[in-house]
Amino acid sequence: MTIENIPAPILATSRDPKTARLKVSSSTRAETQIIRGDFFVGASVRPLIPVNNDYKSVIKAPADRYLIIEDAIVETDFSVNDSSTFGVSLTAYVDISNGNTWSHTPNSPIPAGRPLNAAVINNVANSTIDLGVTTSAITGEPDYPLFFADYYLETQGNRESVSTTGQSFFDKGRQIVIAPNQEVLIRTQTTGTSVGTLDLKTIFFISEIDVDEAPTILGAMAS
Repeated sequence: MTIENIPAPILATSRDPKTARLKVSSSTRAETQIIRGDFFVGASVRPLIPVNNDYKSVIKAPADRYLIIEDAIVETDFSVNDSSTFGVSLTAYVDISNGNTWSHTPNSPIPAGRPLNAAVINNVANSTIDLGVTTSAITGEPDYPLFFADYYLETQGNRESVSTTGQSFFDKGRQIVIAPNQEVLIRTQTTGTSVGTLDLKTIFFISEIDVDEAPTILGAMAS
């Protein structure tokens, strides 16, 4: 093959022009949003939760942005001295869903998180989260099973052990897209036979996309 048959390098390079190729560098949507300050982290810490507790919070997208729930990490710490079971579930109810009905009394909405880009740490999320709200009776089924785990606690003398089975909705990169002004109720419930308590910490990651950019990033569903 002669040199005329080989594509010429598009960029200047110190390599042999016979073998030079254009190197393309790309970043994911999430990486781009982190740099731009549109990717956020928030947390909820609740100590001493007993069995049969029902706690509700509402997350709301801003009027001019889509909200994407990217991930949630649930951490538990038990204060139990009996052999028993302790179940934890997180479910979500969408305000426009025809599968359930609910309403809430706003409490004290706060920004849903701070940006992962520390250079703009004070540019908090436009989305809000209202923790521990009072709701009407919730009817129907949840729209999203976000997390569930059943813990089996065993004590024998000075020995304690915990085994668990469970699953997270956000495994394998699953996400929830919330439209502008839309609200989602997040419900945390505990069940079981334990007379002890649970400390529950939830770390969640969200991002926001401007309405004008949404058709390009999210596709036709956002147009």
